[in-house]
Amino acid sequence: MKKINITILISLLILLTACTYLESIQLPKFGREDLPEKEEFQKGTEGLSIRFVQEATPQKVREGSIFDAVFELQNKGYSDINEGLFKLITEEQYIKTEKNRGTMMLKGKNQYLPKGEAKRITFHSKAGQIDETLTEFPVKMTMVACYVYEMAATEIVCIDPDFEGIKKDKACKAEEMTISGGQGSPVTVTKIIPHMTMGETGPKPAFEIYIENKGEGQVISPQYIEHACGAKSSERIKEYDQVEIEAELSNQILKCHPSKITIKKGRELKILCEQETPITRRAEYTAPLQIRIRYGYLTSTHGDITITKRSIT
Repeated sequence: MKKINITILISLLILLTACTYLESIQLPKFGREDLPEKEEFQKGTEGLSIRFVQEATPQKVREGSIFDAVFELQNKGYSDINEGLFKLITEEQYIKTEKNRGTMMLKGKNQYLPKGEAKRITFHSKAGQIDETLTEFPVKMTMVACYVYEMAATEIVCIDPDFEGIKKDKACKAEEMTISGGQGSPVTVTKIIPHMTMGETGPKPAFEIYIENKGEGQVISPQYIEHACGAKSSERIKEYDQVEIEAELSNQILKCHPSKITIKKGRELKILCEQETPITRRAEYTAPLQIRIRYGYLTSTHGDITITKRSIT
C-alpha cells in the first residue's frame, strides 16, 4: 500500500511540475510580476505605420521582368485594428500587380506585443515597357491604408460646485489641464478646461475638451474607409470626414456640442461636453472623465522602382 501511495505522490509531483512549466513558457519575455501596466502602452501619437521595405525590393528591374515589392505594416498605437484595408497604387502602364488590395488586422501595443503587431505585404508585380528613347524610367509605388481606430482618454478631474470661489480650503481645484504624450492614438486630447454652469435646479459640470490630429495621416469617417481604400466608388460620401465624440463623467453620459466633429491636421478643435443633470454634493470632489472617439484614419507611403531597358545590366 505504501508503494502505491509513493507512486501516486511522485506522479502528482511530475504533473504539477509539467503544469508550471507550461504556464511559464506562455510569457517568454516577462515574468508575471513584471508585466507592464496598461498605461505604459496607452501613450504616444502613432497608429498604423507603413514602411517600404527597400532591402527586400529590387531598386532596378528590367522591362518585362517579374519582381516582388514589399511593404511592412505595424500598429504602433494602443487600439487594435480589426477593420483595415490597403491598396497599392501604381502607373499600370509601367507596373502591374496580381492583386493590388486586401484587408488587414493588427493588434495594438500590449504586454505581449510591446511594439505592436507587424506584418509584411508582398505584391507580385511585373514591369512594363518604357519609351524607346529612355534607358531607364523611375516609377512610384504608393501604398494607401485605411482603418478604424479608437482614441480613449481618462483623466481625473475636480468637480467644484463653489464656482464663485467663496470657500478657501478645498480638497481639490478645478483647473485647466494640459495633456502631453498622447493616448496611443494619432487623434489625441491635448487640453481639458473644467467649468460649472448654474441651471434652474442646481450646478452642472461642463468641460471644454481640445482634440488634435497629431499623426501624419487624415481623419475620416469610419464608414468612409471602404470608399477610400476599398472597392466602392471613390466618390465622397456625405460627412466623409466627420466623427462622433462620447464623454462620461463618473459613468454618466455627457452631452457634447458639436456631436459630430471634423478633425483637421495641425488644428486644435474644441468640444463642449456638459452633464445634463445637476450635482447634489456641495463639497468639491474628484471624478473620472472618460473621452472616446471612434474614427477612421487614412495614411500612405511610397517606394521607388526604376525600370531599365533589357540591354542595361
